[in-house]
Amino acid sequence: MPDIPAETLKPCPVSDRQVSTVKDLAALATEHLRAAECANGKLKAIKNILDREKTNGA
Repeated sequence: MPDIPAETLKPCPVSDRQVSTVKDLAALATEHLRAAECANGKLKAIKNILDREKTNGA
């Protein structure tokens, strides 16, 4: 089983900001974009670990 760092397996924070203005909506959209970037980065890291494991095990 590959060694995946614990931090990589922690969920990315998702904002629960309440929206009452356009400025709030823009901030929420930015926060959600950051959460998606965080999640995608963790998926990429896990893929790299699994690819290395596959290469080393072959």
